[in-house]
Amino acid sequence: MKNSNTIGKLIKKYRIDSGMTQLELSLKIGYNSPAFLSLIENERSKIPLNALGLFAGVLDIPENEILDILLKEFVSEAKSVFEEEKLKFKNPRFNPKNKSKEPAVDMNKKIFSANDVNKMVKAAKKENARRIRELLNENEELKKRLKL
Repeated sequence: MKNSNTIGKLIKKYRIDSGMTQLELSLKIGYNSPAFLSLIENERSKIPLNALGLFAGVLDIPENEILDILLKEFVSEAKSVFEEEKLKFKNPRFNPKNKSKEPAVDMNKKIFSANDVNKMVKAAKKENARRIRELLNENEELKKRLKL
């Protein structure tokens, strides 16, 4: 199975080879709608590990094919996370005591910590709320003028 390099593609290939629709397979594994299966096949959602056995059983997918793909996906994801974590140490504002999982953000060559970004978001929300109240008041005044 060289073309199926993700779990979603593997499931889709075996489902099509077995002549099942997404709805038919979804019903067999206990879902009333094919939406979840569609998300998995199109790689928009990860499949829960406990559901892998259901798919493997219904579609007769060999365990070794599933495990090979899972291992490749894990290694790829682990490398990505590893590189992200290494980059944190190159950030001059890195603080190992900061438990935030979010990396610093580089905006216009300025580096902001997760706390800085959170403060900016709160300030923007506060300003948006103020502006909404202002617009609502203007709307009420217009209604009074127009006697609505």
